[in-house]
Amino acid sequence: MDESDPSERIRWLTREIESELGSREDVTGFKIRSTEDPGVHVHVETADGTKLYHVTLEHPLDDAKETHWSYLGEVREE
Repeated sequence: MDESDPSERIRWLTREIESELGSREDVTGFKIRSTEDPGVHVHVETADGTKLYHVTLEHPLDDAKETHWSYLGEVREE
């Protein structure tokens, strides 16, 4: 993966997020949205409501790639 290419980073993040959330029984749906900052925003739907996260690509010391999730808050229906 060419990490200097933002579209490639987003494709990698999207695949990882789909894999992570697709295997969780508590998740009833999710939407991935591009952002202007590095990473993506993810709306995660559960029985407890919809939560918003900012997800980025992280590099631990062992050079493996992983996602980093930052909780941004509840999404309220209007």
